[in-house]
Amino acid sequence: MSEGEKKYNNDEITIVWKPKVCIHSTLCWKGEKGLRQVFNPAEKPWIKPHGATSNEIIIRVNNCPSGALSFYYNDEANNSESAGIENIIEVLPNGPLLVFGNLKVIPI
Repeated sequence: MSEGEKKYNNDEITIVWKPKVCIHSTLCWKGEKGLRQVFNPAEKPWIKPHGATSNEIIIRVNNCPSGALSFYYNDEANNSESAGIENIIEVLPNGPLLVFGNLKVIPI
C-alpha cells in the first residue's frame, strides 16, 4: 500500500483513495450523478462502501479525473497481491503505450 493510501471495502470490491493525488473535483459526491451516500467529506470515514451497489461505485470511481479513486474486486486482490504483480504503463517515444500487469478491461 502506498504512503497515505486508504482502503474501504464492502463484500465485493475495495475502494482505494490516494489523498495526495486527489484534486477535490467533487465529482464523486456532488451533482445528480454523485454518490453522497458513499462519498461524504463531511463524515468520518468519508467513504462508506456499503452506501450503494458495487456497480454504482465503480462508475463513480472510474470517472475520477485525478485517478485518486480506484477499486479492485476483493476476490482478485489476493491473487495479484500475493503474486507481487505491479501495474506498469510505459510510454514509448512517438509510439503506443505498453501496459503490463494484472488488469481487467471492462467494456462500456
